[in-house]
Amino acid sequence: ARFDNGEMHVELQTPVEGADCAVLGTLSPPERNLGELLLLCDTLRRHRARSVLAILPYLAYARQDRLETHRSLGAAWV
Repeated sequence: ARFDNGEMHVELQTPVEGADCAVLGTLSPPERNLGELLLLCDTLRRHRARSVLAILPYLAYARQDRLETHRSLGAAWV
């Protein structure tokens, strides 16, 4: 859900303690969806999911996977 100011918040509908969890999502556009994905994954871990697997058909920043002079390494952050 979202607060009035647009911030997303996550509320789990079922206990996840000890469960293997999979999150299906996309990182397109990454400026919006990366934060949402991380918030959900963090919530699952904090509620003691045994593991969290992200299934991402589109991996943002994949083109930034090599260290080059004066360029960002975005894939390392993701």
